[in-house]
Amino acid sequence: MLTDNGLEELVSRIRPDRVERIWVEPYNDRKNWKAVRDEYAIGSPGYNKITELYGSGKKAPRSAYATELYVRLRDKARSEGWLKKLCYLLYEDRITESDARHFRGLKGVLLQSKPGEDGKSRNPAFARMQRP
Repeated sequence: MLTDNGLEELVSRIRPDRVERIWVEPYNDRKNWKAVRDEYAIGSPGYNKITELYGSGKKAPRSAYATELYVRLRDKARSEGWLKKLCYLLYEDRITESDARHFRGLKGVLLQSKPGEDGKSRNPAFARMQRP
């Protein structure tokens, strides 16, 4: 889990000035989330965070995590001039209406959820952001 300044430190090691694209995807709940969580000490921040995100079955914590990750990356990319290189893979069907507003403009975002028949996102908040 990239907490505190860990994300920013990781990106600085990537050296955005030397790559064509920076691909990012929030950790998604797969069958192995317990194995990932169990690499942390019981009761540690990482253990508790993964348990909250994937053990609770609630959409809001996962939405907040994916949104915070995007906002931090987008802001860093914008301030350092590499926003056009950002490719943030987002399963937008997992994002709440209240968090969706942070993705306005979809800068650097590649929507991954299956679209509706009209070709737009099935998440109404994201569908409103997409061009007709």
